[in-house]
Amino acid sequence: MLKCFKDNNEDADALLDSYIKLYNDCLSEFPANFHIGVHLGGRHFSEGGYDAIAMKLFRNLNVDTYYLEYDTPRAGGFEPLKELPKGKNVILGLITSKFPELENMDEMKQKVYNAAELIAQGTGESK
Repeated sequence: MLKCFKDNNEDADALLDSYIKLYNDCLSEFPANFHIGVHLGGRHFSEGGYDAIAMKLFRNLNVDTYYLEYDTPRAGGFEPLKELPKGKNVILGLITSKFPELENMDEMKQKVYNAAELIAQGTGESK
């Protein structure tokens, strides 16, 4: 998808900034104690997972919780979770309804532990 932006002389970073500003403007009227979450999945802003947008998304988008799809390899690794600031939450979408096979429970647990480790590295907290 980023190649499409470049081919059309579009600035993907500026567009992401515009989206974040739009969301923040829409959410600005909510009370401070209102817990707000956002779901990201389906078509990513860039290919290769959340890597290209994680820092801006986690630090600049005024939400409390991110619902992130990690149910296919297209989502990439958990490394972008290092950018999650202290006090924000992430819900990992690890289980899929896209395929008929059930996930291995031990593999799912390991993925959660791996994600927790990376989040802890970013926030300085224990997993």
